[in-house]
Amino acid sequence: GTPPSNADYAMTLIEGVDLSLANSAFVTFESRWDIEQDYDGTMVEFSSDDGVSWNQIGGRDTYAGVDTIGRSGFGGVQPVGLPIYSGFGNRNWRKQNLNASKFLGADPVNSKLRLRTVTDLRTEYDGFYADNIVIGMYTSEEIDPIILNVPVLEDTLDTTDYAVWAVISDDGSVALVNLYYSLNDGEFAAIEMNKIDDFKYESAIPGQPAGTTVSYYVEAVDNDSNITTVPVGAPWFSYSFKVDFIIGTDLETQLPKEFTLLQNYPNPFNPQTEIEYELPEAAAVRLTVYNLLGQELSTIVDNQQEAGFHKATWFGRNNNGQSLASGVYIYKLTANSPTRSFEQVRKMVLLR
Repeated sequence: GTPPSNADYAMTLIEGVDLSLANSAFVTFESRWDIEQDYDGTMVEFSSDDGVSWNQIGGRDTYAGVDTIGRSGFGGVQPVGLPIYSGFGNRNWRKQNLNASKFLGADPVNSKLRLRTVTDLRTEYDGFYADNIVIGMYTSEEIDPIILNVPVLEDTLDTTDYAVWAVISDDGSVALVNLYYSLNDGEFAAIEMNKIDDFKYESAIPGQPAGTTVSYYVEAVDNDSNITTVPVGAPWFSYSFKVDFIIGTDLETQLPKEFTLLQNYPNPFNPQTEIEYELPEAAAVRLTVYNLLGQELSTIVDNQQEAGFHKATWFGRNNNGQSLASGVYIYKLTANSPTRSFEQVRKMVLLR
């Protein structure tokens, strides 16, 4: 039921958690929640020292806690930057699957799991409900790595390299991430992607001459050779774009006249939205998403781009691959060219 104000309470598993034989581990449960967004929240926490300290576990429906101190005269109690359930989740029960593999090897006698709820001084909603909680493990790597996000490249006039990145949610079991590409419906060639942080991999398709159709997909392989791809069904299904050329037309008449950031579509959206923008000349481009406190949550684009009409896709996740809660978000385009600098912001609404 509805929790009291100014509360900090937890439901803790009494028995120890034994992951000593596991190669990977997970926590699953059914849940629903309605919690004051950005102020209150519920966390799934694991302790390996008999409750002296606790670490949060995130999943697809958690988002990074925000600092709301001073808003409306009241400060929220969310741990900043750590995974938390908040906002309106679902009136229907929803399956949660959290990766607990980073706690492998912990002493089973001193290992504990808990659900912890924190509330501020006012405005409490229905709260967080959980049922059928299971702590599971695999003694061999049986969980496929999950690829959360891969950009959908658009047709371009650019003949230089085309950057592709991938966010992998289950990095603890990932052995290899490859970018596959083909030219004009030919055979696919593989490029191993470089790991740049705990979740993100990057690589690039070599630049191609005008008139080329490029198809591509991303494949992740875990330590037991299980494979997942984006898009699903690759190589029979893949993303593609064209390197265009214009015949008998002055190229300048095809280019935008001004830097412009357009309204995203659809809006409101769930689970993804398209953001279009226009560059009258080549520029270093950053397209970023912020919450209403001005905290940067997600970087959608961050590279040099040619003049033209561009489109990017945002999947409602932060830079760690965590789902963000329903709410209003700000997206900003920054473009720096040799002749000028440009910034524009717009609002969009995510509805879970």
